Amino acid sequence: MGTVISDAEREIVLSRVFDAPRKMVWEAWTDPKQVAQWWGPNGFSTTIEEMDVRPGGVEAGDAWA
Repeated sequence: MGTVISDAEREIVLSRVFDAPRKMVWEAWTDPKQVAQWWGPNGFSTTIEEMDVRPGGVEAGDAWA
C-alpha cells in the first residue's frame, strides 16, 4: 500500500537559476514526456501516468532500473 501524505507535508520548494528561457524550463518541469526523460537516478526509466501541476493536482508515475 502507498504512503499517504497530508496536504501540509506536500510542499516542495526549489530554487535554482537555469541558463535557459523561462518557457523551456517550465515545459521541462510540467510536460510529462519531458519529465520522464530526466526524472530519477541515472540508469532508471521513468513513466508519468498522471500529472496535473495545478494547485491541488495529482502526480503519479514510476521509476525502475
